[in-house]
Amino acid sequence: SKMAEVVVDEEEYYEEVYEEIVEEEIVEEYIDEEEDDEEFILEVENYDDDQEEFTEISVDMDDDLAITELTEAVGRRNEAEREANMMEVEEDEARANHEALMRRQKELEEQLAAAKQLQAQEEEKARAAMREAEEAKAREEAEKQRLKKETDELQFKICAEQVAARKAEEDQEALMQRQRELEVQLAEAKKLQKAEEEKALVVQRENDQVIAREEEEKARIKKEADALQFRICAEQAAARKAEAQLTNAQKNKEAARKKQVEENTKLKKKINTVKEAKQQTKNAKGEEAAPKDKKKRGGIFKFFRRKKGDDSKKKPASPSKSASSQSASKTRAAPVVAAASAVVKSAPPPKEPAAAPEPAPKEPEPVVEQTPKEPEPVTAPAPTPEPVAAPVTLPKEPEPVADPAPAQVDEEAEKQRLLDEIARIEMEMQAKLDEEAAQKQEEERQAAEMKKKEAEAAAAKKAQDDAVKAAALQKQQQDEAAAEKEAEEARKKQEAAKLAEQQRLEAAQKAEELKKDEEAQKAAAEEQARIAELKRHEAELREQLKRQQEEAKAETEAVEPEPAVEAAGTAAEGEPAYFYPVEDLRKMTIPGLDYANREKYLSPEEFQEVFKCSKEEFAEMPKWKTTRMKRSAGFANHDVDAQPAGDAPPPPPPKPVQSPAPAAAPAPAAEGDIKFYNVNDLRKMAIPGLDYPNREKYLSPAEFQEVLGVSREEFEGLPKWKQTKFKRAANL
Repeated sequence: SKMAEVVVDEEEYYEEVYEEIVEEEIVEEYIDEEEDDEEFILEVENYDDDQEEFTEISVDMDDDLAITELTEAVGRRNEAEREANMMEVEEDEARANHEALMRRQKELEEQLAAAKQLQAQEEEKARAAMREAEEAKAREEAEKQRLKKETDELQFKICAEQVAARKAEEDQEALMQRQRELEVQLAEAKKLQKAEEEKALVVQRENDQVIAREEEEKARIKKEADALQFRICAEQAAARKAEAQLTNAQKNKEAARKKQVEENTKLKKKINTVKEAKQQTKNAKGEEAAPKDKKKRGGIFKFFRRKKGDDSKKKPASPSKSASSQSASKTRAAPVVAAASAVVKSAPPPKEPAAAPEPAPKEPEPVVEQTPKEPEPVTAPAPTPEPVAAPVTLPKEPEPVADPAPAQVDEEAEKQRLLDEIARIEMEMQAKLDEEAAQKQEEERQAAEMKKKEAEAAAAKKAQDDAVKAAALQKQQQDEAAAEKEAEEARKKQEAAKLAEQQRLEAAQKAEELKKDEEAQKAAAEEQARIAELKRHEAELREQLKRQQEEAKAETEAVEPEPAVEAAGTAAEGEPAYFYPVEDLRKMTIPGLDYANREKYLSPEEFQEVFKCSKEEFAEMPKWKTTRMKRSAGFANHDVDAQPAGDAPPPPPPKPVQSPAPAAAPAPAAEGDIKFYNVNDLRKMAIPGLDYPNREKYLSPAEFQEVLGVSREEFEGLPKWKQTKFKRAANL
């Protein structure tokens, strides 16, 4: 059997709405080998609108009528689907148009709201302008009332001045009479004065001569005084020199006396030491000679009896024997050895006692105190073998020619032997000390070598520890470098992201600023138009006020004033004719004044003292600053409102101070003549009298460029709102 199948793809149908459905039909022919019948069937998928699903319709291929109906049905179905698709497309377009209309309507509503807000602002500005106009009108009315009051007051003052002028004329006539009398007296006084001047000249000449003589006398006396002063100084110098020489002589004499006393004291000590040594020697000798059997008791001394004149056979004690007996008699012979050693070391020359010209003063205390300390030299090792040579000089002393007594010979021999023994003992002690020093030096050398080895071991250990620490430090540095590198990469990535975000925000901000600039330019244009209208209205009001003032001035000048009043009539426009004390203006005791602007009734000096600036500088200041300065000076406007009103006649005003003729107003300074100030002083508004709303004009060109970031020419070419923005950023 052969089958023909028509398939309509739903997805492709909805994707290709405007294409023909028939072009999307796919016809497949195949032969069903399993079927034996040769019936041809046409199966078509049909979409049922009621059931909202596809159904299959099978038609026999031999039935032409059914095939024709089926083809027509498929065509109608395709047409209906195309119409439905077209309706859906139209509906989508209508929906999109509706949304666009809604968005447009929303934008129009926003624009309408902005227009309403702008209209409200304009209405508010218009109301403000109306209020300003009303205030200007009220001020104009108040000015008219003030001018009327001033006119009445001026008329009253003119009358008072006329009375005062008549009185002044009478006083002037009296003064003229008095002046004539004074001129007569003055002529007589001049004559007397001339005579007195002649006398004074004579006296002056005499005084000049006297003064010249006095000057000569003073010069002579000064010369003599200088010479006398020079002689006195020379004598004082000579006296000081003589006194110094006398002091030196006394010091030398005192030093010689002290030296003599010390030498005598040393000599006494040495004599006492020798006596003690002799006594100890005698005592030791007596102890040795006590037993009658002459038995040797031991010790380091050996006694010999010599015959008379047998000096050549005198022999010192044997060193070997004395060495064997040294240990046994060391304790007993120590004082004797010490005393003898001290005698040998400190033995004076034989003629020294005879050389003393004066007897030593009696000073027993030093001898008693220092006698026990004599044995100390035995313990101290001698640095050099000089003591050995000392005893050698003793035998060379001249011996008496007379035959000495046996006791004296024995004493000398014993003394010589003692000296030899002392020398030997000192040599042995020196050798022992040298040996101990060598041993100590060897120990020190060994200790130094030990310390050197320990230092080398410590240095090796320290080097090993340093190497380990260096390796650890290197590894730590490598780790830190790697960590820093990673942190740097992360930071760079973060900065790149941040920079991209910042650029995006800057682009958005620039777009927003451009939009705001356009809006601000539009608002600035409207504001400038409004300001121009207000300035025009203000000019009209000023012109009207000026005409009124000129009319009032003409009415005032119609009355012929006295000379004093004419000086007052020369006051500048807007300047009051009279000035009043500041206390009366604060207390508002003078009627008929404009107390809301009472500072103008102050004289220039009092105005400078009260407000610390001139009237011109005060007039150029902004309203808020003048209000603050008036409040600080006690001229607050709330005091004006609190002033009581009434129909009672006002008290007579105090005598006003006549205003001086105003000086010519200085010409406005050109731009190049403007004085420049520091930007900090301009920010703090510390300089009075400047135009602080436009204070940037007081900056020097270099400081202007530094503070505002643009040159003065570029700044002046900017619109008003842009200039305000720059000034706000510069804190100006």
